[in-house]
Amino acid sequence: MRANRLWMGILPTLCWWNSSVGAEIALAILWDINPGRSDNWPDSSYPDSFTVIGDELFFAAQDESNSTRVWVADGDLQIYALEDLTIEHTVDSYDYSAVAFRELNRTELIIFTANGVFKYDRELNETNPIYFGHILEPNDYQFFDYGDWFYFQASNTDTGCELIAFQQDSDGLVETALPIDNLQFPQNFLVFQDLLFFVAIDNITSSGQSLYYINDATHNGTADRIDFNFSALNTPPVVVNDKIFLLSTTKDNKLELNILDSNLTLTLIQDFDEGYVATAMSILGDYVVFGLTGNLWVSDGVTATLILETYDYFTTEPSVATVFKDKLYILSLNNIFFTNATAAGTGPLLVDFSVFDPRNLVVVEDKLCFFALTISESRVPADRYDLWCGDGTPEGTATVSVSWPNNQALLPNSVFLTVFNGTLVFPALSNEVGLEPCVIVFGVSAAFQAGIAISTVLLLGLHLVLW
Repeated sequence: MRANRLWMGILPTLCWWNSSVGAEIALAILWDINPGRSDNWPDSSYPDSFTVIGDELFFAAQDESNSTRVWVADGDLQIYALEDLTIEHTVDSYDYSAVAFRELNRTELIIFTANGVFKYDRELNETNPIYFGHILEPNDYQFFDYGDWFYFQASNTDTGCELIAFQQDSDGLVETALPIDNLQFPQNFLVFQDLLFFVAIDNITSSGQSLYYINDATHNGTADRIDFNFSALNTPPVVVNDKIFLLSTTKDNKLELNILDSNLTLTLIQDFDEGYVATAMSILGDYVVFGLTGNLWVSDGVTATLILETYDYFTTEPSVATVFKDKLYILSLNNIFFTNATAAGTGPLLVDFSVFDPRNLVVVEDKLCFFALTISESRVPADRYDLWCGDGTPEGTATVSVSWPNNQALLPNSVFLTVFNGTLVFPALSNEVGLEPCVIVFGVSAAFQAGIAISTVLLLGLHLVLW
């Protein structure tokens, strides 16, 4: 099916960010994909699933007809929709319609939507269906590619939610395979010792989550189970130095850290007190770092060591940590902590400021950036999120002030902040255009200071010259 490029007359909304970090000025652009107003409130496109593949940015958003489409942005920030691919709404129209993307080869990618799986050819600009069926909450935790196979979670009225596999044939096409029998809600895929591991629930015993693995060379619709006494995996497993790290809650409600070695032997590293809430595990060199309520732990696969105790709480949201300049930065409820995997090298990033709910830790070029609510001296959080950027040190981190046209308020509306071609992309909420994609472009102050005209190519071939 030919995926015509659906160009839309999108009017960009511009503002200037005045950064106290290096006196940088940055340009912010709002893509008003769904313009207009309803019931005295602006219509919104509810953008979601920003994914960078090659030199393009893919995401899902609702157009003026409230149909969710896949949108593509190029390096010049021009965007278009895949006209022939519409995603049905599985929830009410004010929720996101999640989409997941996977690169198949240099010219093709796979698009997972709520109502099926499609292959998109970027050179021919064509989309073709691969699988029709209901996919529950498409996201990166539920899709995985392994060898010639792609695995994903899908649902139908006969078998419920199961693991579906499909494979490329010699012509490069994709064919569906039979589901893995009797397993539901498969997720958290990883490859270890040439085996595909994932977590799922046995539909026959219904005994909670279990860890399974599949050998791709003998794929025949079955999966082997690791004998593991846990009721729920608290965070996605990770692989470091030929070991799978598993942080899980046991059936007697204990939190444990286990490792699975190359012989598929399970070893208990540490058990923790009841009541701990675990963050996602993050990799820093040969170590795994994770937060448990207000404590920060590190493990080398042999022991687990407590490196920080704080009255703060480490967040359990996705994208909570990132590596920057050989240190791991991890979000908490009221700060950001850095660590080199030792107690002496661990501390708070913000020491002279008070913030609440920091989110979106990303590295863009040579800056560590995030959003947070700044708390005033009267201990009242601000009514919008500020953008913070810096060099990863307390003294080199500061807010980036923003002035919107007509005094619009900026509210990042997602825990995801995506780096695309040196810019930052995220869903932003304003009282002028509603919830729309926003792009922040850094590094234009030098041209302004030199009095040089800046020519920026914007959406749909619009050409704006700023003096």
